[in-house]
Amino acid sequence: VLPPSGVRMDGSSFALNDFVEGNAVERIIQEIVPDGVRVEVPVRVVLDPMESRKPTNDNDDYDSSMAVYLVVYCGEQKAITRVNADGYRAMAEEAVSN
Repeated sequence: VLPPSGVRMDGSSFALNDFVEGNAVERIIQEIVPDGVRVEVPVRVVLDPMESRKPTNDNDDYDSSMAVYLVVYCGEQKAITRVNADGYRAMAEEAVSN
């Protein structure tokens, strides 16, 4: 769910547009991965509340827009395995949600 603003690991803030464009997500994740791994966010989609609704009739629907990102990890100086990528994804999800 898109926050109105965020805080980077170094304490500086992000604007909502940084999240919509993917810049904030890319920078947050780049701070997590080791040197030699480049991060790209080539595709992002912002879903409005109607598009992000669940197909069930429970009350867990989202009341705000949601951004979905395709994150690509590029091993430029370090080989990346599936296990590495899964670990980076888990750390990135935690960092972006905080």
